[in-house]
Amino acid sequence: MSERSPFKVYRKPKFQSSSLVVGWSEDAAQLGPGVIDYLTQRLGGEKFGEIEPEDFFSLGGVRVEDDVAQFPESNFYSCQENNLVIFRSAAPGFEWYKFLNSILDVA
Repeated sequence: MSERSPFKVYRKPKFQSSSLVVGWSEDAAQLGPGVIDYLTQRLGGEKFGEIEPEDFFSLGGVRVEDDVAQFPESNFYSCQENNLVIFRSAAPGFEWYKFLNSILDVA
């Protein structure tokens, strides 16, 4: 029996070769999310996939907004013209190696 993939891919960007920028949501002074948001907006990043949260985050990371549970998000963005993959996520609570390998598999 094969293991389920943690990815949800909306489209597959085509790169000659790409670079990867990773930003964690909970870093000191919120520098990571600010840089990721700036790069994504400035370079026209388009969301192309995500890592499903259930294997990597506890329910303690869930917040409720307007009576809807919001799980931590781990999103991939592509900036085609710059051959850049951008990843933004909360740091996982579990399965760090699997999570990091999942990021590298996409890049």
